[in-house]
Amino acid sequence: MKKRDDLPNYLKLNYSFDLEKLRNCYEENKHHMTELWDAVSQKCATKFVDIQDEKYTSVSLTEFTDNGYTVMGKQELDERNYTDLVEWVKGTYFEEIIQSFTGQACRVRILNMNPGGVLLPHIDYNTDYNVRIHIPIYTNPWALFGTKRKDGEVMVHHMPADGGCWFINQGWEHSAWNFGNTPRVHLLIALNDQTDIEDALST
Repeated sequence: MKKRDDLPNYLKLNYSFDLEKLRNCYEENKHHMTELWDAVSQKCATKFVDIQDEKYTSVSLTEFTDNGYTVMGKQELDERNYTDLVEWVKGTYFEEIIQSFTGQACRVRILNMNPGGVLLPHIDYNTDYNVRIHIPIYTNPWALFGTKRKDGEVMVHHMPADGGCWFINQGWEHSAWNFGNTPRVHLLIALNDQTDIEDALST
């Protein structure tokens, strides 16, 4: 798998999903979306976001299963062990999207950033561990990402909610903020493979 230096900050992948179906699936399943901040977030995310602040929330669509991976000496902190869909996701359009990718999906979440929400600059992990895919469900023009490569300027980017999906290079320092008046809701999928990235790069 390529490391962060060999991949762009942002890349639109060769997928287009039905935005209306995606939004309907989100609205119809809101009553299931109560589990906030999985074990990985509780350990790591507190350095760059207040997980008690309702301006930024996370709902897990996958749950822990023992795939034999370990990070920092603990299996529950390794994203590659979150591959089983939670029960309510099965049979939904979420499942159809998740299974569309060539790479194995793991640690799938819905991230909701309400107006005023800010994710401080941070680095998650190098891209030879996993890559992250964002699919906007709802957004606004003031919901933005910033990415800064080593010794480089910050590149600011907006991902529209148009059924497209984006690779974000989480191996470089990055942040996000929503200064608009409406929530920014993304489906976030970690992939344990870069085949989908390579396909987009080749075109």
